[in-house]
Amino acid sequence: MSHLPSRWRCGDVAVALCEVAATDGGGRRCLAELLNRSEGEIRICRDSGRGKPSLAGLPGAVFNMAHRNGFSLIGAGWSGAIGVDLEALRPDLDTWEIAEALFHPAEAAWLRALSPRQRCLGFTALWTIKEAMLKATGRGIAGGLQSPMVDGETLKPFLGEVCRMDLVRPEATVELRRGMIGDRSSVACVVRMCEQP
Repeated sequence: MSHLPSRWRCGDVAVALCEVAATDGGGRRCLAELLNRSEGEIRICRDSGRGKPSLAGLPGAVFNMAHRNGFSLIGAGWSGAIGVDLEALRPDLDTWEIAEALFHPAEAAWLRALSPRQRCLGFTALWTIKEAMLKATGRGIAGGLQSPMVDGETLKPFLGEVCRMDLVRPEATVELRRGMIGDRSSVACVVRMCEQP
């Protein structure tokens, strides 16, 4: 399996996978590059409600970050809402119990029917989609993981040889990628919410 790319585009969202922790300033540098701005212009603040990060002084600029195993996945653009998530596959994790407790019953049933290898990848794909979408909407996972519900059958190609997949959803564009990050097989998800009429 090949490595996830360090830079790509998902529609009008610029995406970067950086081997840095956001706390060391590397995330800010990377965000400046994605938005084509100077590092000094990047001032991350948090809203007073849920603490969702935003950019001060750059009207229209939006971003989202996810961190896993010393890497940061960052998505940035100039309008709308963005959510990203990055997860390493964890064959040691009891994905079935987690899915049964947290996911929609139809998703849990779909996972139950898969082989153990496919179940690990299917669970990770569902989790990244849900977390990225919840981050994009500002809800976060504290509101639960049953919604948004994802039809597992649409993920079947991703469980085989397909390493990049776009999902059609009425509320968002969703891109899934899988590949290696360092020595870990991982899944990345980028969500761009559709503009409401």
